[in-house]
Amino acid sequence: MAGGWRRTVAMAVPLLLVACAGTYRATDTVTSVPEGFRCDSILIAVPRDGSLDGKPYEGSGHFVAHRAAEEFSKYAGKVEIAPADLREHSGLLAAARSSSAHYLVVPEIAHWEQRYSAFDHRPSQAVINMSVVEVDSDREIVSTVLDGTSGTGMLVETSAAAASTRVIHDFVRDLCGGAGAS
Repeated sequence: MAGGWRRTVAMAVPLLLVACAGTYRATDTVTSVPEGFRCDSILIAVPRDGSLDGKPYEGSGHFVAHRAAEEFSKYAGKVEIAPADLREHSGLLAAARSSSAHYLVVPEIAHWEQRYSAFDHRPSQAVINMSVVEVDSDREIVSTVLDGTSGTGMLVETSAAAASTRVIHDFVRDLCGGAGAS
């Protein structure tokens, strides 16, 4: 009987390792940094909250804007978040100009699917359309789709927020990693 518990532990360990495994998937991040781009002064718009089947996920827009600000602040000398009620492009552009921002970052939540349990084996998903506009010329220099899927294990973060965090991190790293701050 003494070897019985060892056999049970030996069988349980691989199951726990599988249950803890999680993956995050990002598609369509920046393939090339525009010539002359410097990650220096940025204004970030707050997107509308994401929803799924008519159910809004309150606070998801603020979460995305704050995650983007946190990531851009690793590279940029100045990062600000626009007022949440400012949604129109002309108003955002005017706010960027008045704050002396060189770039306006405009995220849009296209899909926000929150799963509450790792047991259903369906990952949470966040799809964010992300564009970067050069303020002086009002020219869109980057437009991409960030598609993040959370982990599905029992001991990993399974939220749409976790999925968005990873793809936003990767996007900003790819965009600003070689661009440098002023």
